[in-house]
Amino acid sequence: MRKVIIYFILIVFAFVGCKKIDLNNVRSGDPVFYVDATLDGNQLNLVAGDIDFYMFSEFSKDNSDVYSLTGRFAKDVNCTFDCEESLSISIRSSYVTPNVSDFIIDEAIVTNSLSPYFSSNEMIEVPGFSYSFSGAIVDTFAVTSALFSWEITEGNGVILNYVGETIGHNYFGTEDLKVRLNIFDNATGCLSYFETTIPNGINASSFCKLFVENNYDSLGNLFWSPIFGNQMSNTFIWNGDSTINTPFEINPITLPNNVTLEAFNSDCNASMGICTFAQGAISPIFPQLEVNVQDTSRFEMINVGEQFSAVIVEYEDSTGTYSSEFADNSDTSVNTFTITDIEDYDQNENGDNTKKLTIEYECILGKEGSGETKNISGTAEIAVAYPG
Repeated sequence: MRKVIIYFILIVFAFVGCKKIDLNNVRSGDPVFYVDATLDGNQLNLVAGDIDFYMFSEFSKDNSDVYSLTGRFAKDVNCTFDCEESLSISIRSSYVTPNVSDFIIDEAIVTNSLSPYFSSNEMIEVPGFSYSFSGAIVDTFAVTSALFSWEITEGNGVILNYVGETIGHNYFGTEDLKVRLNIFDNATGCLSYFETTIPNGINASSFCKLFVENNYDSLGNLFWSPIFGNQMSNTFIWNGDSTINTPFEINPITLPNNVTLEAFNSDCNASMGICTFAQGAISPIFPQLEVNVQDTSRFEMINVGEQFSAVIVEYEDSTGTYSSEFADNSDTSVNTFTITDIEDYDQNENGDNTKKLTIEYECILGKEGSGETKNISGTAEIAVAYPG
């Protein structure tokens, strides 16, 4: 089953077993295949059938089951001089083709702009979320100096640590975000915490709030009443015991120094560790977490060598090989590749079907490892072979 994955980019790929064969004899009349280009301000005119130049049509398949279709202007391998000059244009298919029978040429290449990028690395915009986390202490009167610290666990398992009552964190993953707020009271050595998992990109402030309030009944008995999110259907577990009633009645004599609370609803879950200490009365440290989320993005350079639907332009002469894969072509306003027409054409000498393509292009060609570049732009009619 082919999978259509169209990225408007250029990539690097290795040809495996190219069939270097020319087409049948060119039809009489005007030349069918040609390149009219400007190369660093000089005219580059290549015509199949002229001065030993031929139009070679080729195709190959890489380890990702993606075909590359190539038209190449070069001289006959038996020529005796000036054999170095050649120009090739290779078009990588837009989809994976495990079996030859799955290949459909009319879906593999299409008219209009095919690849505005001519680089094996591409700067892309990655969407993400900008989180603002604020911590606070409520319902206590004895904390004079507290340390707020954070543990942010991203979807890939990386844990990031922050210090401060309010922090910011940008996240560019696609999985949920785990957040833990620790509040350490320097005076008593008490540690309270709030921990929650935030669904990726959701503004958790709307439903992941968890509060505990001090409330008294008519007899003066103290209860801790949890308030969680904005739903009526919530589950609370005190100290790991699901049989304890909610609200939780507070007995100063039997109350442990640390009380845990787990809360669940259909949208999110959270847990709280409440530190208590006696100073004339029970003085709990109820941690409070506020979360706000905004969309954000960043640009990353990625290697797109395994991606699809791309083009590579290559020129070779006596000074070496210049390829669009070795140059910066990220400016899409001046680096373009457009197929303006596609026609069926004769089979080549190997019996492969071919298509005649009319193209317009502009890009920079680079010489690997040297920093040398050449600018090329022009039009061409080429033939590419394809399987099936």
